[in-house]
Amino acid sequence: MALVRSGIPVPASGVVIQSGPTLNAHNLRLAAALREDGRVWIATAVIDGAAYLRPCFVNFRSSDDDVLALIEITREIGEQLV
Repeated sequence: MALVRSGIPVPASGVVIQSGPTLNAHNLRLAAALREDGRVWIATAVIDGAAYLRPCFVNFRSSDDDVLALIEITREIGEQLV
């Protein structure tokens, strides 16, 4: 089963996130900064020229707390980039 976000089908374990096409450079910088920080890892996907953040939870031990941590850390690092 696939989910659809922004009109793009993705596997149920993943979501693509972008608030607007003007965020391409920011999303790429944010993903790189998250990887450098090391607390979470997030992939990117470029679809039709738009850069998306692409979290994907495939470990059966992933919990709601892991998702919330990703959100909080992403907000923290994202605010540092603005």
